[in-house]
Amino acid sequence: MGRRVVIVMDGSGKHETIFEYDRKGKPIFSYVLSITRNKPDNIYVVDKLSADNSGRVVILSEDGDVLNTFSGNPQVNTDKIIFQPLRLSTTPSDNIIISNLNHSILYFLNNSGNFIEWRDTSKIGIIYPRSFSSTDSGHTYVGCVTSKNSRDNAKIYEMIIS
Repeated sequence: MGRRVVIVMDGSGKHETIFEYDRKGKPIFSYVLSITRNKPDNIYVVDKLSADNSGRVVILSEDGDVLNTFSGNPQVNTDKIIFQPLRLSTTPSDNIIISNLNHSILYFLNNSGNFIEWRDTSKIGIIYPRSFSSTDSGHTYVGCVTSKNSRDNAKIYEMIIS
């Protein structure tokens, strides 16, 4: 199965830190899908846990301690809408935005990894958000895929996230 690690490197590619085990020697990750970092130097990792793509977001300190985990929100996640985190990104306000695999739902965490809110983007016409890119001016671009049988091309939306 191989190792499940997150490696922090410096600008020249030298390994600074390797995150693999918690303080009790247990593996931290099952299957890493996406990684981002914010200003307080916390590291956020989407960790896929099972074949149905359910997962969690693991928040690590700069020292490698597991500060928090986010496994969805009971207002949204049910037996029908499971938490399937796919991609995450740091917003201009230093919060974290997370997409969900099979639904047009975005989750927002603060810079400590605590849940702030969620949004159903299908209500504003944004379907299947998958990738994010932010600018210093506060704009976040959301890349979306289309369904298999759609004649539409993938789309990019601009959002202002405060």
